[in-house]
Amino acid sequence: MKVVFKNFNVLLNEKNIIIALDNFIKNTTYNPTTINYYLALVKTFLNWASDDDRQYIPKKDYTTKYKQKASTNIRDPYTEEEYKIFVDYFEENNKEMSLFIQFLWHTGARGSETINIKISDIDFKNNYILVPNKIYKSQQESILLTDETKEIVRKTIALKKSKTDKLFSWKSAITPFQILKNLENKLNIKIKGRGLHGFRRGFADKLFRKEFAIDRVQEIMRHRTINTTLKSYKSMNKENIVSEMNDKLK
Repeated sequence: MKVVFKNFNVLLNEKNIIIALDNFIKNTTYNPTTINYYLALVKTFLNWASDDDRQYIPKKDYTTKYKQKASTNIRDPYTEEEYKIFVDYFEENNKEMSLFIQFLWHTGARGSETINIKISDIDFKNNYILVPNKIYKSQQESILLTDETKEIVRKTIALKKSKTDKLFSWKSAITPFQILKNLENKLNIKIKGRGLHGFRRGFADKLFRKEFAIDRVQEIMRHRTINTTLKSYKSMNKENIVSEMNDKLK
Protein backbone atom coordinates (compact mmCIF):
# COMPACT_ATOMS: atom_id res chain seq x y z
CA MET A 1 0.00 0.00 0.00
CA LYS A 2 2.90 2.35 0.68
CA VAL A 3 4.07 1.93 -2.91
CA VAL A 4 0.78 3.26 -4.33
CA PHE A 5 -0.56 5.47 -1.53
CA LYS A 6 2.51 7.51 -0.65
CA ASN A 7 0.60 9.56 1.91
CA PHE A 8 -1.58 7.78 4.47
CA ASN A 9 -2.62 11.05 6.12
CA VAL A 10 -5.43 11.71 3.66
CA LEU A 11 -9.10 10.84 3.73
CA LEU A 12 -9.93 7.56 2.02
CA ASN A 13 -12.38 8.69 -0.63
CA GLU A 14 -12.87 8.23 -4.35
CA LYS A 15 -11.03 11.44 -5.29
CA ASN A 16 -7.90 10.62 -3.28
CA ILE A 17 -7.88 7.01 -4.50
CA ILE A 18 -7.88 8.18 -8.12
CA ILE A 19 -5.15 10.76 -7.43
CA ALA A 20 -2.97 8.08 -5.80
CA LEU A 21 -3.49 5.61 -8.65
CA ASP A 22 -2.87 8.29 -11.30
CA ASN A 23 0.39 9.34 -9.63
CA PHE A 24 1.51 5.74 -9.22
CA ILE A 25 1.06 4.93 -12.92
CA LYS A 26 2.57 8.23 -14.02
CA ASN A 27 5.72 8.01 -11.91
CA THR A 28 6.43 4.29 -11.53
CA THR A 29 9.47 2.64 -13.06
CA TYR A 30 8.08 -0.87 -12.46
CA ASN A 31 7.39 -3.21 -15.35
CA PRO A 32 3.77 -4.12 -16.30
CA THR A 33 3.79 -7.40 -14.33
CA THR A 34 4.88 -5.69 -11.11
CA ILE A 35 2.42 -2.82 -11.63
CA ASN A 36 -0.45 -5.29 -12.01
CA TYR A 37 0.70 -7.13 -8.90
CA TYR A 38 0.46 -3.94 -6.82
CA LEU A 39 -2.90 -3.03 -8.39
CA ALA A 40 -4.27 -6.44 -7.41
CA LEU A 41 -3.25 -5.87 -3.79
CA VAL A 42 -4.80 -2.39 -3.80
CA LYS A 43 -8.00 -3.84 -5.26
CA THR A 44 -8.20 -6.34 -2.40
CA PHE A 45 -7.89 -3.55 0.16
CA LEU A 46 -10.47 -1.33 -1.58
CA ASN A 47 -12.91 -4.25 -1.79
CA TRP A 48 -12.48 -4.71 1.96
CA ALA A 49 -13.05 -0.98 2.57
CA SER A 50 -16.25 -0.96 0.52
CA ASP A 51 -17.95 -4.13 1.74
CA ASP A 52 -21.39 -4.17 3.37
CA ASP A 53 -20.03 -4.06 6.93
CA ARG A 54 -17.62 -1.15 6.51
CA GLN A 55 -18.74 1.01 3.58
CA TYR A 56 -15.84 3.46 3.99
CA ILE A 57 -15.93 4.12 0.25
CA PRO A 58 -18.47 3.48 -2.55
CA LYS A 59 -18.34 -0.07 -3.89
CA LYS A 60 -16.92 0.12 -7.42
CA ASP A 61 -14.00 -0.98 -9.57
CA TYR A 62 -11.17 1.51 -8.99
CA THR A 63 -8.18 -0.29 -10.48
CA THR A 64 -9.11 -2.07 -13.73
CA LYS A 65 -8.53 0.92 -16.01
CA TYR A 66 -4.95 1.17 -14.69
CA LYS A 67 -4.10 -2.47 -15.44
CA GLN A 68 -1.12 -2.75 -17.75
CA LYS A 69 -0.85 -4.89 -20.83
CA ALA A 70 2.01 -7.28 -20.34
CA SER A 71 4.69 -6.67 -22.94
CA THR A 72 5.90 -9.62 -24.96
CA ASN A 73 8.94 -7.66 -26.10
CA ILE A 74 12.30 -7.80 -24.37
CA ARG A 75 13.53 -4.35 -23.46
CA ASP A 76 16.58 -3.21 -25.38
CA PRO A 77 19.84 -3.19 -23.43
CA TYR A 78 22.25 -0.31 -23.23
CA THR A 79 25.36 -0.87 -25.29
CA GLU A 80 28.92 -0.75 -24.01
CA GLU A 81 29.41 2.48 -25.98
CA GLU A 82 26.34 4.14 -24.45
CA TYR A 83 27.38 3.02 -20.98
CA LYS A 84 30.80 4.62 -21.39
CA ILE A 85 29.25 7.86 -22.66
CA PHE A 86 26.98 8.04 -19.60
CA VAL A 87 29.76 7.27 -17.12
CA ASP A 88 32.16 9.79 -18.68
CA TYR A 89 29.50 12.52 -18.67
CA PHE A 90 28.37 11.94 -15.09
CA GLU A 91 31.96 11.55 -13.87
CA GLU A 92 32.33 15.24 -14.64
CA ASN A 93 28.85 16.40 -13.65
CA ASN A 94 27.38 14.01 -11.07
CA LYS A 95 29.76 11.48 -9.48
CA GLU A 96 27.04 9.71 -7.51
CA MET A 97 25.08 9.12 -10.73
CA SER A 98 28.23 7.81 -12.41
CA LEU A 99 28.81 5.31 -9.59
CA PHE A 100 25.12 4.35 -9.59
CA ILE A 101 25.24 3.47 -13.30
CA GLN A 102 28.51 1.59 -12.84
CA PHE A 103 26.93 -0.43 -10.04
CA LEU A 104 23.91 -1.36 -12.20
CA TRP A 105 26.12 -2.26 -15.15
CA HIS A 106 28.43 -4.53 -13.15
CA THR A 107 25.81 -6.27 -10.99
CA GLY A 108 22.62 -6.43 -13.06
CA ALA A 109 20.77 -5.02 -10.04
CA ARG A 110 17.38 -3.34 -10.44
CA GLY A 111 17.29 0.42 -10.03
CA SER A 112 14.58 0.39 -7.36
CA GLU A 113 16.36 -2.15 -5.15
CA THR A 114 19.72 -0.43 -5.56
CA ILE A 115 18.27 2.83 -4.24
CA ASN A 116 17.28 1.05 -1.02
CA ILE A 117 20.57 -0.74 -0.36
CA LYS A 118 21.89 -0.17 3.15
CA ILE A 119 25.59 -0.20 3.90
CA SER A 120 24.89 -2.59 6.77
CA ASP A 121 23.56 -5.11 4.20
CA ILE A 122 26.89 -5.21 2.33
CA ASP A 123 29.16 -8.16 3.11
CA PHE A 124 32.55 -7.45 1.53
CA LYS A 125 34.09 -10.58 3.01
CA ASN A 126 31.57 -12.95 1.47
CA ASN A 127 31.02 -10.87 -1.70
CA TYR A 128 27.30 -10.13 -1.60
CA ILE A 129 24.64 -7.57 -0.71
CA LEU A 130 21.35 -8.68 0.81
CA VAL A 131 18.22 -7.20 -0.81
CA PRO A 132 14.51 -8.08 -0.52
CA ASN A 133 12.88 -10.05 -3.32
CA LYS A 134 11.11 -7.55 -5.60
CA ILE A 135 7.69 -9.17 -5.02
CA TYR A 136 7.99 -11.16 -1.78
CA LYS A 137 9.62 -8.55 0.42
CA SER A 138 10.08 -10.90 3.38
CA GLN A 139 12.42 -13.07 1.30
CA GLN A 140 16.02 -11.97 0.83
CA GLU A 141 18.30 -12.40 -2.17
CA SER A 142 22.00 -11.77 -2.75
CA ILE A 143 23.50 -9.38 -5.28
CA LEU A 144 26.90 -10.92 -6.00
CA LEU A 145 29.96 -8.67 -5.86
CA THR A 146 33.05 -8.95 -8.02
CA ASP A 147 36.29 -7.21 -7.04
CA GLU A 148 35.46 -4.42 -9.51
CA THR A 149 31.99 -3.95 -8.04
CA LYS A 150 33.33 -3.83 -4.48
CA GLU A 151 35.62 -0.99 -5.54
CA ILE A 152 32.59 0.88 -6.97
CA VAL A 153 30.75 0.40 -3.67
CA ARG A 154 33.73 1.64 -1.65
CA LYS A 155 33.97 4.77 -3.82
CA THR A 156 30.25 5.38 -3.29
CA ILE A 157 30.60 5.08 0.49
CA ALA A 158 33.59 7.45 0.43
CA LEU A 159 31.53 9.98 -1.55
CA LYS A 160 28.68 10.01 0.98
CA LYS A 161 28.03 13.28 2.79
CA SER A 162 25.18 12.17 5.04
CA LYS A 163 25.43 9.82 8.01
CA THR A 164 22.49 7.65 6.92
CA ASP A 165 22.93 3.91 6.35
CA LYS A 166 21.79 4.17 2.73
CA LEU A 167 24.38 3.58 0.02
CA PHE A 168 22.82 6.12 -2.38
CA SER A 169 21.21 9.40 -1.35
CA TRP A 170 18.01 9.40 -3.46
CA LYS A 171 14.67 8.50 -1.91
CA SER A 172 13.37 6.65 -4.96
CA ALA A 173 14.53 5.43 -8.37
CA ILE A 174 12.49 8.16 -10.04
CA THR A 175 15.27 10.71 -9.44
CA PRO A 176 18.15 8.86 -11.19
CA PHE A 177 15.68 7.70 -13.85
CA GLN A 178 14.82 11.32 -14.62
CA ILE A 179 18.50 12.35 -14.58
CA LEU A 180 19.27 9.62 -17.10
CA LYS A 181 16.24 10.47 -19.22
CA ASN A 182 17.31 14.13 -19.39
CA LEU A 183 20.79 13.16 -20.58
CA GLU A 184 19.39 10.75 -23.19
CA ASN A 185 17.18 13.50 -24.55
CA LYS A 186 20.15 15.88 -24.59
CA LEU A 187 22.28 13.35 -26.49
CA ASN A 188 19.35 12.22 -28.66
CA ILE A 189 19.91 8.52 -27.93
CA LYS A 190 16.63 7.75 -26.15
CA ILE A 191 15.05 4.39 -26.99
CA LYS A 192 11.59 3.88 -25.53
CA GLY A 193 11.22 1.37 -22.73
CA ARG A 194 14.80 0.98 -21.54
CA GLY A 195 14.99 3.13 -18.43
CA LEU A 196 17.27 1.93 -15.64
CA HIS A 197 16.37 -1.65 -16.54
CA GLY A 198 18.44 -1.26 -19.71
CA PHE A 199 21.60 -1.65 -17.60
CA ARG A 200 20.31 -4.91 -16.09
CA ARG A 201 19.52 -6.15 -19.59
CA GLY A 202 22.98 -5.11 -20.79
CA PHE A 203 24.56 -7.05 -17.91
CA ALA A 204 22.58 -10.18 -18.82
CA ASP A 205 23.69 -9.89 -22.44
CA LYS A 206 27.30 -9.58 -21.26
CA LEU A 207 26.94 -12.84 -19.30
CA PHE A 208 25.60 -14.60 -22.39
CA ARG A 209 28.42 -13.26 -24.56
CA LYS A 210 30.94 -14.55 -22.03
CA GLU A 211 29.22 -17.96 -22.42
CA PHE A 212 27.99 -18.37 -18.85
CA ALA A 213 25.73 -21.41 -18.52
CA ILE A 214 21.99 -20.67 -18.45
CA ASP A 215 21.60 -21.86 -14.85
CA ARG A 216 24.49 -19.61 -13.79
CA VAL A 217 22.87 -16.62 -15.48
CA GLN A 218 19.59 -17.41 -13.71
CA GLU A 219 21.39 -17.46 -10.35
CA ILE A 220 23.32 -14.24 -10.99
CA MET A 221 20.24 -12.39 -12.32
CA ARG A 222 18.06 -13.82 -9.53
CA HIS A 223 15.30 -14.88 -11.93
CA ARG A 224 12.63 -16.92 -10.13
CA THR A 225 12.25 -19.27 -13.10
CA ILE A 226 14.60 -20.46 -15.83
CA ASN A 227 11.96 -19.38 -18.40
CA THR A 228 12.72 -15.71 -17.72
CA THR A 229 16.41 -16.36 -18.36
CA LEU A 230 15.71 -18.37 -21.51
CA LYS A 231 13.48 -15.62 -22.85
CA SER A 232 16.33 -13.12 -22.59
CA TYR A 233 18.83 -15.61 -24.02
CA LYS A 234 16.70 -16.45 -27.07
CA SER A 235 16.24 -12.77 -27.85
CA MET A 236 19.96 -12.07 -27.80
CA ASN A 237 20.96 -15.36 -29.41
CA LYS A 238 19.13 -14.45 -32.62
CA GLU A 239 21.60 -11.61 -33.12
CA ASN A 240 24.53 -13.99 -32.62
CA ILE A 241 23.07 -16.53 -35.04
CA VAL A 242 22.61 -13.89 -37.75
CA SER A 243 26.19 -12.69 -37.21
CA GLU A 244 27.44 -16.27 -37.49
CA MET A 245 25.41 -16.80 -40.65
CA ASN A 246 26.91 -13.66 -42.19
CA ASP A 247 30.42 -14.97 -41.48
CA LYS A 248 29.93 -18.57 -42.55
CA LEU A 249 27.45 -18.35 -45.42
CA LYS A 250 29.30 -15.89 -47.62
